[in-house]
Amino acid sequence: MFMRSRILALFCMLPIVIAVGCGGATEDQWTKDRPKVVPVSGTVTYNGDPVEGADVVFRSSAKGGPAYAKTDAEGRFELTTYEPGDGAVPGSHQVRISKIVVHQPEIKDPEGVIPPTTEENQLPAKYNDFDQSKLTASVAEDGENDFKFELTD
Repeated sequence: MFMRSRILALFCMLPIVIAVGCGGATEDQWTKDRPKVVPVSGTVTYNGDPVEGADVVFRSSAKGGPAYAKTDAEGRFELTTYEPGDGAVPGSHQVRISKIVVHQPEIKDPEGVIPPTTEENQLPAKYNDFDQSKLTASVAEDGENDFKFELTD
């Protein structure tokens, strides 16, 4: 019985030992090897009004991951690629913007059946697709990168 307990303990500890022993790249290597990003900000309006709570995504045609942001009450945003507010990689980007609102209906079913939630994009659907939106941005390596996206119906 004692031997079985020891073997079981070894098998349980094996994933921990592997995870610790295979730490991989250090944080310095991670930051050194990733593409350079520059600060990027902007504004989103819809029919002239600022859009609060919109998701803004920049997708680069060069190496590097997408950059994300959520607009504030004035429709302003600051992009994040790796760390909050660090920006986006320089170069050409396709842009998509959406404002998805999730509706959770009240539970009124006496049998306790939960009705499904629904999602509604409060902006025209074309802006939530990189190709259909036709929105682009050219992020400069030097200089100000402040973009205005004036969405309409």
